[in-house]
Amino acid sequence: MIPFALTKELVDQILYGMENQDYEYCLDVATAQVVRCDQCPNPDDPESCIAIPEWRPVDGFNIMESFLNGLRNPVYRENLRQILASGHKVFRRFKDTIRENREIERQWFAHKERRMQAVVYEWYNQLREVWGLDPIAPDYPDTEDLVLFDFSLRQLNPTEEAELTTELKGYDEGSFVELHRELPEAVVERLYTRYRAGLPDIAGIESVVLVVETPTEDVAGFLWAVEEDLDDGLRMSTLAQLYVLPEYRGLGIARTVLPRYLQQAHGRGVGSVVVELQAEARNFAGYLESEGFRSAAAAYALNLRRWWEENLPG
Repeated sequence: MIPFALTKELVDQILYGMENQDYEYCLDVATAQVVRCDQCPNPDDPESCIAIPEWRPVDGFNIMESFLNGLRNPVYRENLRQILASGHKVFRRFKDTIRENREIERQWFAHKERRMQAVVYEWYNQLREVWGLDPIAPDYPDTEDLVLFDFSLRQLNPTEEAELTTELKGYDEGSFVELHRELPEAVVERLYTRYRAGLPDIAGIESVVLVVETPTEDVAGFLWAVEEDLDDGLRMSTLAQLYVLPEYRGLGIARTVLPRYLQQAHGRGVGSVVVELQAEARNFAGYLESEGFRSAAAAYALNLRRWWEENLPG
């Protein structure tokens, strides 16, 4: 007979006791309830009152570090890393920063619960070994990839949302500058002018713009495509921009918006979608290929001044 089973309710009780630093908690085997150690019916009987896993501040710190190792958002990852390195009110500042972004906060709680549950299962399996029983595998909830839970996705109406349209134009140009930061500013400005010269305005009738917004209706990212009819009844789309603001990167927004757009474009009769990746955006090529895109062209740029300095004859 198993002295007690590790139910979901019992795991929650143990997790609470581990984090509560005000008292020491034990498991009353007879009732399968977590109680304060000083309130155990038989505190001197090790078989009837078992200490739950120990949880120290250093364990909490280690979980925060492990969370950063898997956090894909570069802005929050760096901010949180600086907090951990400061050694000043680390736990409070870490939680306050996490709370600023609800998606990252959800990822944090899921990560923390998963890591703490692993400690509980390890503790329980050690007991099962003493009882002569085989270990059991953890039954974790599937909560690691919580993406776009609170975000909304809608199509922009440029005639009624001129201010937002102007804001998106600014992001579009800013994205181009960000991708070409290795080039002189004047060169980037000229390249951007040429790059956008062949496309209609983002507010044009050929443009389709999908906007991702936070619960407070702030822009988190957007997709801009230009759809046009060709000869012989063909219809193509040029994906002009797929941009996510730095503070929302790493949440899977781009990888969620693009398939949504492709589904809608197919419904409008689009037969081909063309994407031109600029500079550092080539890092996105792997994902595009996984969606079925194939490379059609490549462009290269050279900083001739730097080349000359590096290759001056001795």
